Order: sequence, then structure tokens, then C-alpha cells
Amino acid sequence: MHTISIQTDSYKLLEALKAVLALDPKAIFTHKETDNADDYELNRADEIKLKEIYEKNKRGELKFYSDDEISKSLAAKGYQW
Repeated sequence: MHTISIQTDSYKLLEALKAVLALDPKAIFTHKETDNADDYELNRADEIKLKEIYEKNKRGELKFYSDDEISKSLAAKGYQW
């Protein structure tokens, strides 16, 4: 299953996407109209995962990579970034 998130002010675009997704009987279309960032909430599992990541970062257990580092690593494996 694949998930996408699209933000748009165009109701016509949403209706077109809904029509395209209707071609796949397994597709699920959900729509939430909001202008308030506070309307977005993490589910409990995501809260726990985010806290784990935050705690690892505080303890210095995470390694962050620059765009160049990722590009070079992927290029070494034959991928283009």
C-alpha cells in the first residue's frame, strides 16, 4: 500500500484525484479541510516513535547526513539522487 499527502486550495483537483482513485477498488481517499496546523494530530504509535527518535537524538545516537553525503553514497551503489 502506498500513501501520499497533497495540500491544495483547488477543490477541482481533489475531485479529479478522487475520480482517478475510484479506478482502484482498494484505494482509500480521505480529505480533511483545514487551515490550522493544530488540527493535525499524531496517533499514539507515531507519538511513541517520535519520542524515541527525540530521545536518541538527545543522547547523540543519531547520525545526520547532508544531501551531498546521501548523493555520493547512492552514486557509489549505482543510484542517482
